[in-house]
Amino acid sequence: MRIFNAFWFLKADIVIWFRNGLLIVLFVLAPNLVSAQITRDALNSIKDRNIDLSEPVPLIEPVASIKPVVLNETGSSIEPENLGEPDSFSDLLAGAGSGVSSSDLKEILEVAAENGQPQALWQLGQMYENGVGVEQDSVRAFGYFSKIANENASVPPHSLQADIVARSFVKVGDYYRVGLPGAGIAPDQVQARALLFHAASYFGNANAQYKVGLLYLEEELGPNPLLSARWLSLAAQKNQVEAQAILGDLLFNGTGVEAKPVE
Repeated sequence: MRIFNAFWFLKADIVIWFRNGLLIVLFVLAPNLVSAQITRDALNSIKDRNIDLSEPVPLIEPVASIKPVVLNETGSSIEPENLGEPDSFSDLLAGAGSGVSSSDLKEILEVAAENGQPQALWQLGQMYENGVGVEQDSVRAFGYFSKIANENASVPPHSLQADIVARSFVKVGDYYRVGLPGAGIAPDQVQARALLFHAASYFGNANAQYKVGLLYLEEELGPNPLLSARWLSLAAQKNQVEAQAILGDLLFNGTGVEAKPVE
């Protein structure tokens, strides 16, 4: 059972905490100061219990078993050499709304994707996942995200590509969690967790760390509030607001960590 019966509302310099429909407390503080205090309290509480807070944690190797999806040939007439340097490609994406048609942008992205540009692969994956400028196609979206993950799993965590790679691992993990029949993928919780842990531990992705924290609040890996707080704390330090909210709730209740009610 997920432990979450409070939430944070952050607006300008006002932070309001609701609990069971009642107003508990009103702060007139900078939101980042409040979230920082929550994170410090959680860190101190779980450190007292000798929970390891270091990054990264031991990895589960997920990459070899990601099912590849073969994408159709694009038939593009744009030559790779016309893409220019990576900076030019980034500039093109940034200015896509001015003077570049959707069809031209898609064509350029496809050629860049064929040449292994993670940014282009990610953009195409997003387009097909959400049906923006193209017909919605989850199989093709999965294909682009999995290509990023398969080809870039070991890039340095602080490289320019790392954020897109980490987010791709989270995306592919989400597909494995629910399954994707069109790509021949049955629901696979073990693989989904492995992909999520890789993004959370190796890349230190805040959203992945938040999702791992949730797993430890549920029967799938728990309930283990201490380990949940460990992961939520890592995400909260990166200003992941959902993690900050649940961490605040754990601290208020003292569920598995030392209670720190707001005075």
